[in-house]
Amino acid sequence: MLTNQEYLRAKSPDEQHLLTRVRQALVDAGIGTEDLTIDIVEDRVNVRGLVASHEELVRTGDVIRELPEVREVYEQLAVR
Repeated sequence: MLTNQEYLRAKSPDEQHLLTRVRQALVDAGIGTEDLTIDIVEDRVNVRGLVASHEELVRTGDVIRELPEVREVYEQLAVR
């Protein structure tokens, strides 16, 4: 779990780039990101929020893990 200190620190350019890549990968996979919060700390991704279906719930983490620059994925997801 990420600490409050990790949430509050400024994002590096690499983290900002990874955030863009994660969002684009999800959109390309047909997964809506409007109800998701995605936090990046180095090469770890924390994604939480609501998805449209059980299929999206399962696929979200898999899509993120496929990105080569991602080391760990933490999911806190629920079906809307």
